[in-house]
Amino acid sequence: ACTCGGIGCLESEASGWVLPQLIEAHPLGATSPLHGMENLGYRELLELADSGDPCASEVFAHCLRYWGEALVSFIHAFDPERIVIGGGLMNASERVLPEFRKTIDRLAWAENGQVEVVKADHPDNAGLIGASALFY
Repeated sequence: ACTCGGIGCLESEASGWVLPQLIEAHPLGATSPLHGMENLGYRELLELADSGDPCASEVFAHCLRYWGEALVSFIHAFDPERIVIGGGLMNASERVLPEFRKTIDRLAWAENGQVEVVKADHPDNAGLIGASALFY
């Protein structure tokens, strides 16, 4: 269930707020240092994945899969030339964007490289900057 009231939303599978639930549901979650961690976010998830924690690695892969497949859906629905991604996950863009590119190249009904996927200039404030355009 998603916080919006829907079922199966991308947010409910791969957003920062769902990470504690994904850890709890994982078979190795109870033994992971992530278990019960306060303020768990993608930064902490990536640090532990990089240190070899199998739960963190598998949850991270799960999230990347959902984000990548959502990007493919966006490409099919909107036919963009470029997708600009913000948010805390983009603080690890050098690790994340190549994975998104692989998923897009594998699944999208577009030629490889046809859609550019880039990090927002200000990833932590991208939503606020975009929303401010509504007031001009």
